[in-house]
Amino acid sequence: MRIKNKKTIGNIVGIILLITFTIITISIFNTWYQTYSSNIYKNNEIKSSEITKNIKIEKLIKNDLYVYNNKGKILTIKSIKINEINCLERNYNLSKGLNKINISLCLINLTNGIKEITIITKKEIYTKKIYLNKKQINLAIDSNEQIWNTNFLNRIKITINKNLVFSDLNEFPIFLNLSRMPEDFFNNIKNANCSDIKIFNKLNDEMPLEIVNCNISNKKGELHFKADKIYNNTNTSFYIYFNNNEFLGYLPTDNFGANNVWSNNYLGVWHFNEEPATSEIIDSTINSNNAIGYGGFDSTELFNGKIGKALFFDGNSEYIQINNKDYFSNLNDFTISFIMYKTSNTESYPYPYFMWKGPWNTGYSNAYYKGLWHFRDDYIRLGLDNVGELNVGNPDTLHSQWIFWNHLRKSSLNQTKVYMNDNLISSTVINSNPNWGTNPFYIGTGEYKRFASIYLDEFRISNISRSQSWILTEYNNFFLQNEFYNIGDLETN
Repeated sequence: MRIKNKKTIGNIVGIILLITFTIITISIFNTWYQTYSSNIYKNNEIKSSEITKNIKIEKLIKNDLYVYNNKGKILTIKSIKINEINCLERNYNLSKGLNKINISLCLINLTNGIKEITIITKKEIYTKKIYLNKKQINLAIDSNEQIWNTNFLNRIKITINKNLVFSDLNEFPIFLNLSRMPEDFFNNIKNANCSDIKIFNKLNDEMPLEIVNCNISNKKGELHFKADKIYNNTNTSFYIYFNNNEFLGYLPTDNFGANNVWSNNYLGVWHFNEEPATSEIIDSTINSNNAIGYGGFDSTELFNGKIGKALFFDGNSEYIQINNKDYFSNLNDFTISFIMYKTSNTESYPYPYFMWKGPWNTGYSNAYYKGLWHFRDDYIRLGLDNVGELNVGNPDTLHSQWIFWNHLRKSSLNQTKVYMNDNLISSTVINSNPNWGTNPFYIGTGEYKRFASIYLDEFRISNISRSQSWILTEYNNFFLQNEFYNIGDLETN
């Protein structure tokens, strides 16, 4: 068919050009939008200057998302999504200030972990990484920061150095030397004994803690808390919260009190913070194996040790006694660890004993594996069933310095090990389990009451053979404090 009318031909050309222009425009718009969208989400950065000024996610408690609107007028939220799952049935008008929005619609379909939340208003797109934790109160927090515990005015971040953690460790007790804390920490503590302290991990789970001692005026103290987990492939962060007039601290038996710091197979933990002349030496575990001092201890024999207070044993008459329990008599697997300083003093008796769990005056042949540790010829000697004595330690390094000792037994391998600081110095096969007997533990003396001249700081007994990673990480925590954990700046809520 021929088209004779030029006007008709012009109309057709115009339509073709219009269609072509429309296609090109849509293509350009799609390309721009995809680029714009990717820029919005890239690296969790928000590209609009209006977004961070107007909207801020505060927290998520149970099914309610708390969103702050900093704008002077109502903002209309068109969509809230978590990992692309819709959380709103209809538009929501966001008034100025803090708003509570129920988002149960999407939470039922989500599991714990890092998520991306997106809020879209008429003019803005807000996106943020959160950590969804539905275990306790469905608290969502930023993947790199922790939402404030609003009951406390201040906090300080503690970061555990992954390079000094030898493997991932669960329920590991962390020692904090409070003298390393900034001055503002002590200036803002409300209770004289520093009891207005709580510790949380990055997911806002609370950690049990024990404040052994704290002196605000001298800016010193010893604190232990049980870390739920520390990692050797990434740094692990915790937060110390403080400055709360209403929180008076925990009792030892409370869920987050001292006893639960030592719930991971510890039978006894003694920090030597008490004067044995006037008080029992407290066992921090739930087992209440308090030690009793004998032989004339006085108020001058408590000194500054390696990580806290240390008790001096004079080598003439002083010792402590830990009464027996059934679980002490049946220790086939165990770890006995302690931090000790052997003085160069000459004791009143030859071959002084440091630790013993046998009856008095039994004769030397019955000493084996009664918890025998004694000093002889500048060595520490350890008694072993059916083996005799095992020399451990080096004569050149035993005196006049703090040493971290670990004595382990793993019955399934018939193996006994001794660590001196971060070195395995002895590994021996013993084909029989120890015969501990029903006698008390004696520290500072032994058979025939031969007394040792030592300082003792921290003494622990466990009913398992701790791993090498555990022991080496403990050593780093005690002896490399400045490198093991970093203390952040004071933060104010």
